[in-house]
Amino acid sequence: MEKKNTILLTVIAVATLLVAVVGATFAYFTASTTTGKGTGTVQTGETTSLGSTSLDMSTVSTQGASNMSYPGGMMVAAAKVTASVTGDQTYNMTYDVKFEVDTTALSGSTSEIKYTVYRVGSAVSGDLVTGCVPHEDPDGDNKKYYYTGCAADAEITSGTPVKTETTISEHTAKTEVTIPSQSFSNVTNAGDEYVYYLVVSYVNDEDTNQTDTDAGKTITAKFTGLANGKSTLVNQ
Repeated sequence: MEKKNTILLTVIAVATLLVAVVGATFAYFTASTTTGKGTGTVQTGETTSLGSTSLDMSTVSTQGASNMSYPGGMMVAAAKVTASVTGDQTYNMTYDVKFEVDTTALSGSTSEIKYTVYRVGSAVSGDLVTGCVPHEDPDGDNKKYYYTGCAADAEITSGTPVKTETTISEHTAKTEVTIPSQSFSNVTNAGDEYVYYLVVSYVNDEDTNQTDTDAGKTITAKFTGLANGKSTLVNQ
């Protein structure tokens, strides 16, 4: 009789262990399911049994592109990144921001293009680029065309510089850049957003014959998407 009881208790213990293992495995896969979306690159975010997250990039505006036809010009491209939560949980989110500056029209030129990226909490109203004054200076049989006074809105430049000023001096290929490790903290179902501003300036080198090598070329800049999106559930 004692032997039979031992066998019965052993079977019950094994069954209990199996239930525990299956339950733990189910919970693991529930917490590890991924979903999400983004512009250019599919983003990942965690989905639990009670909620989900997403990171999205949308174009806000681009201003001053025509100014980049001549040295001294400036343009600003803007994009908004929105963090969303479905459900009652709180998440921290991280992601990378991608952009490009295309200066290949200047191939063979020694002109310099500079860019900086700022992050602000909301979209700037009004003109993003102001003060550009065009000039046309005689230079023998040629003329120099250029701008002076171009400046980005003060609300932009007072934001957080997430990519410090960088110079492009070779123009054989597009400059593609990723800004890593951007983040939102404690995002709830109310959501959160940042607006990124890519400020590009065309250096005016007055010692260069800008008619032949620089003037009238097309230079573009834009945000191209997000990468490596990740969400982490905040302990509550």
